[in-house]
Amino acid sequence: MALQFGASVFEGNKAYRGNDVQAHLFRLSEHFDRLKASADRLCLICPSHKLFVSAIEQAVAQRENWSRPFSSEWLYVRPVLVGLDDHIMPVISQECAFYVLVAPIRTFDPVTLTLSVISHQHRATPGGLGAAKTAANYAHQFQATQQEKVRGSDAVLWLSPLDDCTIEEASTMNIFFHLKSGVITPGLRDTILAGITRRSAIELLSDRGITVQERDISIEEIKDAAMSGDLREAFVTSTALGVRTVDCIRIGQLKLGTSLDPSLSQSLATELKQVFAGNDASKSSSWIRAIGLCEE
Repeated sequence: MALQFGASVFEGNKAYRGNDVQAHLFRLSEHFDRLKASADRLCLICPSHKLFVSAIEQAVAQRENWSRPFSSEWLYVRPVLVGLDDHIMPVISQECAFYVLVAPIRTFDPVTLTLSVISHQHRATPGGLGAAKTAANYAHQFQATQQEKVRGSDAVLWLSPLDDCTIEEASTMNIFFHLKSGVITPGLRDTILAGITRRSAIELLSDRGITVQERDISIEEIKDAAMSGDLREAFVTSTALGVRTVDCIRIGQLKLGTSLDPSLSQSLATELKQVFAGNDASKSSSWIRAIGLCEE
């Protein structure tokens, strides 16, 4: 079912190696909740919360997983759930496999992050799979993303298929805009994946007394704000990137500068790294799960 019909869902989490004996997992229960919701959408049998957590903890605890093929202070964690039934017709899977992939990742800060707005393809449609973390949601973005990379962009900024104007998300990232009047981000709907890092950014900003307005945002509104100087910055959030400033948004031949003052996103990125490292006592107890590393 997985190979033929895309009966596959997954999660993306990241572990941070705080020291030689301990690692930190981030908001693990919320990742399980999202995996469960994705599995329910495809009628896949989801592992229990206990099995989900135990499998990830065992994978993260193995010291050798942090050093192959290179050593890193970050470990990407990819729980995967696939339908196994062998049938030529698209039927609900009665048997599933659950496994956890892990890989060290290098931290890097790209010089620029450029997004391209397109309207000839769309990431998701109302009533579809946009809010589920399924394999197909990523594979069908490859063509448009590759086309825009050839033109010099890093990712696509997707618009709603209903009007080719309302901003939804940026491929594997949620997006925020910092205007003079405050911070805004597209409101969640069934065409947008509810990012765990997105939620974390909103809560961290709230702790600073900054309310994030979740609402419909048109690309024309952002275009006008950028051209008038009302847009201070745009930034994206994801498990892999954390918080990252967007330097430019391309709309056809027009290039909008979107990092007039990136101080908010940069400070937010630093704060999130401190949480990962376990240096924020107010968040560590609720967001961080400490895992002891096994002896070699």
